[in-house]
Amino acid sequence: MKKTIIVLIIMIIFGLGGPSARAEIKFSNVAVYAIKNGTAQISWDTFYEPTKAYIYYGKNPDKLDKTLEYGVYDYNHESTLSGLERDVTYYYKIVAVTKSGESKELFLQTFSTKDMPDTLAPEFISVRVLQTTRDAIAIAWETNEQTRAEIKFGTDYNNLDRGEGEGDLKNKHDKIIGGLDTDQKYYFKIIAEDRDGNKTDTTIQSRTDRYLSDKTELAIEKIQPMAADPTMVFTNGANIYWQTNMVAKCKIRYGLKSGDYNKELEANNKERLIDHSISLTALETATVYYYKLECYDSFYGKNKQTSEYTFRTYSPAEFSRLITQKKTNNQAVVNPGPADLKDTDGDTLSDGYEREIYTNPAKKDTDGDGYNDDVELKYGYDPLIAGSAKLQAALYYRPKLTASQEVAKGNELKNLVRQRMGTVKASEKNWQTLIRAYIYGHYPLEAIVQAIRLGGVTVHPTIPWESWRNTEQYKNNM
Repeated sequence: MKKTIIVLIIMIIFGLGGPSARAEIKFSNVAVYAIKNGTAQISWDTFYEPTKAYIYYGKNPDKLDKTLEYGVYDYNHESTLSGLERDVTYYYKIVAVTKSGESKELFLQTFSTKDMPDTLAPEFISVRVLQTTRDAIAIAWETNEQTRAEIKFGTDYNNLDRGEGEGDLKNKHDKIIGGLDTDQKYYFKIIAEDRDGNKTDTTIQSRTDRYLSDKTELAIEKIQPMAADPTMVFTNGANIYWQTNMVAKCKIRYGLKSGDYNKELEANNKERLIDHSISLTALETATVYYYKLECYDSFYGKNKQTSEYTFRTYSPAEFSRLITQKKTNNQAVVNPGPADLKDTDGDTLSDGYEREIYTNPAKKDTDGDGYNDDVELKYGYDPLIAGSAKLQAALYYRPKLTASQEVAKGNELKNLVRQRMGTVKASEKNWQTLIRAYIYGHYPLEAIVQAIRLGGVTVHPTIPWESWRNTEQYKNNM
């Protein structure tokens, strides 16, 4: 308050606040401080008029891909920069705007997050059992920052007498723990530790099965597309889907000649999964490609390679014709039919709704954690993740799909946007927001394309399309 009064007195003394003359916006006292836990405080003063501001910042001076809006007209400003990484030089600029619309840009500034302290314990985003065999269990977990882990496990919750480590610092982890007894319940306590020694832990349980064993062969199956399909193959890209009978890491080798694969790409960020997908980009139009799939690092160190498959990209004319034909032959169903309204498993959720959220219409407890799907949804828990995973606002409070399903749907959206708009420059954070809106918020392609053009007004990060489409903001911009 004192600072504001002093600025006003100066303006009065020098005649800077009168209606007869409009002075240029001036910046002063620009500072970035209190850098810790991935955040930093930023403050600055402006005079001779009250201003609001936009702060642009990022790791590249030519690409300030993060934006913060300070929406209050004032002389003294303070806000928080978030999402900062350690040991990075950040570049930023401030654009001040008066009530009359005049603006002034502060020249490019920098600050460093070198040795930025971290005093917060990491958080688990998800923890899940991937698969079990007669004597092994594969588990996966994700934390909100890079962590290493110690896993304590045993058959007695109060006496976890065995242990294994996961020493690499990363956000996503998966681990196969072997040497277990058949058809036996085990408890696994995962203790995650970040690079500053902050720790957190969570415990999950699972039972080994009586079927899969070291005698089981790794199989690669249900490979798609096996025929022309404009939802999977495009003019300059393609999405490939497949499954394995046991969790594994997979990759694709492909090229323009049979038996000659000059390109290789890992699937699913090298995660062990059962459902797999990969997106190929920068392909030539109207061209035949040859490929093989290879899966490895499964249970018992098993690996497998397929025979050769092919697909052909479309020409622009072919793709446009197929999309038109697909729309003609697949009109949206407005009213659900009797099959959608059935409740096969008796959990009070209709089969149609269960298919929509990817739970199993024929199984009351999809994730097998002892709680029916409808009960988990009622109390805010995810019926697709065994344990105590809460539904998240960022996922529109819908169950979280597997990583491979998310990747597949994300690739589908990127290809559809690319077909509609060409190459789109957007930060990874913004892409993830749009992908979540597409998968969980049920936003149609038209709304997402318009959000890219206008800066997000037609997509809300936590309100689903069914509700957001009724707002004036949505209607006025579509």
